[in-house]
Order: sequence, then C-alpha cells, then structure tokens
Amino acid sequence: MRTCVSDDHNKTDGARRRATKRQIRKDARTRHLLAIVGRRHGVARRQLLNRRRCRKHVAFARQLGMYLMHVALSRPYSDVGAFFGRDRTTVTHACARIEDMRDDPAFDAEVALMEEMLAEVSDAL
Repeated sequence: MRTCVSDDHNKTDGARRRATKRQIRKDARTRHLLAIVGRRHGVARRQLLNRRRCRKHVAFARQLGMYLMHVALSRPYSDVGAFFGRDRTTVTHACARIEDMRDDPAFDAEVALMEEMLAEVSDAL
C-alpha cells in the first residue's frame, strides 16, 4: 500500500499552471503557426506532430515550429515539448539550432516573415 507523504506537489499556490496539450491545440495562434510552417515547408500538420523520427525536411520544419512557438508565442520549453510530443531539452536543442541558422540573411528573412505573420494573427485575436 502506497501512501503519499505530502500533497504539496498538487498545490498551485498562485504559481502559473502549465497549459495542457489540448488547451494549446485549441489556441488559434498555435493552429496558425502549424499552418504557416507546414505550407512554407511542404509538411502536413500530422507530420509536424508525429511522435516518431522522420525525414530530415520534416524534422527541420518541426524544429522551426518549436522555435516559433517558443519565441513568437512566448510558450515555455516544457509546453512546446508537450505539444510536439518531445522533451523540453529537445526543444532547447531545436531553438539553439534555428538561432544559429539565423546568421544566414536569407533564412533570417524567412523566419522574420513567419514571425510577422504570427504577430498579425495575435493582434487580430
């Protein structure tokens, strides 16, 4: 018989509660993010959210989606990881990789354009 020594882990005490995957999926900005990344990179939403390893272009599009969700939508690594079915350390790696790639002016312009598109959606809501 297991007993719980303390129920402190169940108390929020005013702390911000993490968003669930369902709450994030209902967010119009998140749906728009998936649509933008999918269209620009020719990847279906289903592939972006697939939990399995995949082809290089799909993995890159997923990493870009993780980066945009963290940077443009201000989601914490743990929420982004839960949404994409990955660990927060995987999200950290994806963000670092995309940030390094932004040294290329053409890629930086593409990412900036996607950030602007997401900002327009956020302003409209």
